[in-house]
Amino acid sequence: MRVDIKQINEVIKDYFNHNTEIEKVPVKKLMPSFIKAGIFDKDKRKGLPIRNVLKELDREDALATVPTVYADRNEEATYWYFIKPGIDHAIFSQEKQPTKRQLAKKREEESDSKYILDLCDEALDMKGARQHTFEFLLGDYHKDGLTRTMLILDLYYPKLNLVIELRGKVYQDTSERESEITVSGVTRAEQRKIYNQRKVDVLAKEEVNYLEIEYYLFQLDSENKIIRNHDADLKVVQEALSEYMTINK
Repeated sequence: MRVDIKQINEVIKDYFNHNTEIEKVPVKKLMPSFIKAGIFDKDKRKGLPIRNVLKELDREDALATVPTVYADRNEEATYWYFIKPGIDHAIFSQEKQPTKRQLAKKREEESDSKYILDLCDEALDMKGARQHTFEFLLGDYHKDGLTRTMLILDLYYPKLNLVIELRGKVYQDTSERESEITVSGVTRAEQRKIYNQRKVDVLAKEEVNYLEIEYYLFQLDSENKIIRNHDADLKVVQEALSEYMTINK
């Protein structure tokens, strides 16, 4: 380590002595002080020099040599802070908020669509492919007039050559976004209807079995969310599959 850790600690101590109201500060905020003290020649990428020092200490399991440093770690990155001497770092650990990726994963895990698709897997005793696409099932042309996106299907069972789509969910988005005009010249809401029908028509043409399961078959609350009762809901899915199987024998 080429820099003087003792000198770094002195600069941090001096900062908090002159900013008594601050308890937590990003390390990049102290770069002007580090440069003034001659620890670094200049700043790069908003605090990169001090972050590199801390990363090296971290790799050497020597972060304790800078007792005020706090590493806020998540799946995506580590964010470095200095904490006022005497403050328990555990306080800030409790404040840690989930990342966007974690929030998205949590929403997906708790979604009604995943719940129903999981029930389908259970009823059929096999794992279907989620968010499946076929090269022959495409949306409208993009602005370039050349490319098209493959339409996404909720669930596909290769062994059964069966697609399952969920239908009937009332969309909560009533903002202007739903009334925006797409490249195809229709609103997003109308585009969704067109694509849903295209899935039915194209899959039939390609001889892919197709089943829709309606949300209204389940008991819903005032916010249009499923009131979950596993046994009753599994029966709903089993009956939908049974009716399909009977019709398509």
